[in-house]
This record gives sequence, C-alpha cells and structure tokens, in this order.
Amino acid sequence: MDYKDAISGSSVRNFYFSGKMDMLNKFFRRIGKNNMKILCVGVGTGEEISVSKKFGNVTVIDNNDDIIESISGVKKYVCDISNMNEISDGVFDVVVCLDVLEHVDDDIKSIGEINRVLKYGGSFIFSVPAVKKMFGYHDVFLGHKRRYNFTDIRNKCTSSGFSIDIISFWNFFLFTPVFLNRKIGNLLNSKPRQDNMNVPRIINLIFKKILYFENRLIFTGIRFPFGVSIVGLCKKPFKE
Repeated sequence: MDYKDAISGSSVRNFYFSGKMDMLNKFFRRIGKNNMKILCVGVGTGEEISVSKKFGNVTVIDNNDDIIESISGVKKYVCDISNMNEISDGVFDVVVCLDVLEHVDDDIKSIGEINRVLKYGGSFIFSVPAVKKMFGYHDVFLGHKRRYNFTDIRNKCTSSGFSIDIISFWNFFLFTPVFLNRKIGNLLNSKPRQDNMNVPRIINLIFKKILYFENRLIFTGIRFPFGVSIVGLCKKPFKE
C-alpha cells in the first residue's frame, strides 16, 4: 500500500489492499519455492513484507527514511529503485514491486535495476495502475507520474530482459464503479486527494470476495480485457 494511503486513513482491511495481498500470495505459490531471498521494493506501510516472509528471507528498500525507520525484523536500505548501488548483481530469487514504478521518473532504468539484482531464473512480481484516461486527482495525491496501458508495461519488461509468465489486467469486475467514481470526482473537484472507495463493511466484504474470485480466475489462465491495475510475474531467463 502506498505510504500516503496510510497517512490519509486507508485501512489494509480495505477490499483493494486485501485483494492485492491475496494476489501476491498466489504469485509466490506460482513460483513454488521456499527459503528464497526476496527483495521488497518501495514497501509503503509494509503489508507485502508479511506475505513475503512466508516464502523466504526478506530485504527491504525504500527512498523514504521514515518508512525504513518504521520497519523492523528485516534487512533494509534507504535507496532508490533506479539506483540500487548497495545491492550486488544476481542476489535475489524474487523482487516484489507493487505500485512503485508509476512513482519513478525513469521506470525503464528501474526495471533494468530489478533485472540486475535478480539471479538468473529469478522472478519479478509487479503491479501498476492502468488506463491512462483514469489519471486524475487520486494519482496526483499519491505522486504518480503515469498510468500504464497493457502493451507499454509488457514491452518495458521484455525490453529489459524479462520473459513474461503472467500479465493481466486486474480489478476487472469492479472497474466500472471505480472508473465512474474517479471520472465524476475529476469533474467535480480537481484537488488532489486520496480515493480508495472506503465503503460500508458488508460492501467491503462483497468487493473483497469479488477480487479473490478474480485472482483465482487469473491463475486458471483467464486474462481480462481491462481493469484498474495491471499485475504481472516475469522471469529473468537463464543464460544460454
């Protein structure tokens, strides 16, 4: 979860964040290994750390001193994803990068750095916000530089040396209410602000179950034609 989401009052129990962590857990199970060396990049308030710890030893990087100071029990560095000089080549089995690439000036360089610190055969798990037409007050508040289309993020991964295992739009079934909420909000008030659709408890539970169901469909091979985000699992190929 983005750090600004936390300080603005969003809860990890929100259907969106719960669904994203369920997705991360399924990506790890797809990789199918334990005792891995895992790097969590730009961890925000650190929800992915608890998921990642189930599958190996976790190292954390973030460029925010306050975030790094608040995290305990893992090896950690204050550094930028586009310049991870503290980390040697080919160290990690997995790099987790959830909702980070949209924050950086040079996302291609950042993906290249992720490739560099991964072992051959290692995995890159990512999520990014989708649909450029949705860019608005929510993105400005969170410090997003961009939203992505499907071809754009896929090409940036492959041009950086990755092969694609899974890539799909995500949050498909709830796309319409989220899209309308953001578009109407952009028309009524352009002031930057957080908007993660905090809904009544019963609606939150229903939406969470919808996202969990969507996650299961993605891992049965179904790919959705659009969604609020794009999620992916890439591989760093072995040397020939």
